[in-house]
Order: sequence, then structure tokens, then C-alpha cells
Amino acid sequence: MLWDDRILADFQRGRIDLFYDRVYPPLLLYALRQLGTQHGLLAEDCVQDAVFQAWSRRDRFAGIGALKSFLYNTIRNSAINLHRKDSARERYFSYTGKHSAEDHILVADLEAQALIFNAIRELPDRLREIVELSFVEGLKNREIAERLGISLSSVNKFKAESLQILRRKIGSLSVILLCVGAFPPPPQV
Repeated sequence: MLWDDRILADFQRGRIDLFYDRVYPPLLLYALRQLGTQHGLLAEDCVQDAVFQAWSRRDRFAGIGALKSFLYNTIRNSAINLHRKDSARERYFSYTGKHSAEDHILVADLEAQALIFNAIRELPDRLREIVELSFVEGLKNREIAERLGISLSSVNKFKAESLQILRRKIGSLSVILLCVGAFPPPPQV
């Protein structure tokens, strides 16, 4: 079970790594639902802030339900505040006639894409090839194995290793967005 008392016990003992492995992905997905996938970096910030606030109060949680409720409510409240700020910013831009907030989001998306594709280019040749075939060309693992003349288990192993390296370099959110196809492939030069 995802949310159990062991999570709280580990969290209170300072085992943040186990907490992140099990709880961070669903919290991030919740934040993405609250903010929208176009605000992925903000969603990651909301989760990080919620975890930090919970960490500073970790001895005060009586049970896992209290911790879970605190984290989800903190993320929801952060998302509401961000929506309010975004609405105020939009009103300001429309009133002044200056650049819209979408211009800033477009720049952030382009920067995130560049970060992801630069990290992919830095992968060792075989790992980079498998990531490109999988996420850029959209091939299934079996198709990759056939194309490269390697076993399916090798493709799975190389793909897992690639994603682990990318997570370390660019963070979990960017890897999630890459996997779900939120970014188009980079322009061919």
C-alpha cells in the first residue's frame, strides 16, 4: 500500500529517500492535475514546498492520514495561490498592453525542452539511441529490440538505466513529461 504507517515512521526518522521514492510521484501527478501540465515546473515546486513544510513539522503528525492530508492540502493551496497570481498577472498584462504571460510560459517550455534534449545528447551512445527510439520515434520496446538486434530484456535494462541518469540530471518531472510525450521532438538541424 502506498500510504502506510511505515512511510510516516521512515519520514519521522529522517529517511526522506524512501519517502520520495514512494510518495513523490503521486503528489506530483496531483499537482499537475491542479495546475495543468503546461505548468510542470511550478507543480514540482509546489510538491517540493509541501514536502519541505511537512519535513519541518514531521514530529507533529499523529498518523499517516494527517501527513497525507497535510501534503495534499498544502499542494492544493499552493496551486490556488498560483492561479490567483496568474489571473492577476493576466489582468495586468491586458490592462497595460504589454507581453502576455503565455510569452513567458513559451520561453520556459523551450528552456525545459532544451534541458531535456541536451541531457539526452549527453547519454552514452547505446542509451541515447534507445531513448530516442522510444520517446522521440515512439517505438515499442519489442520494436527497438528487433531494430537493434538485442534482447527485449536488454532494451528494458538500458531504458531503465537511461531514465535513472536523466532523473538525476534533470529531475523527475521532466522525465515524466518526456515519457508522456508532453514535449515534441527537437527540431532537426
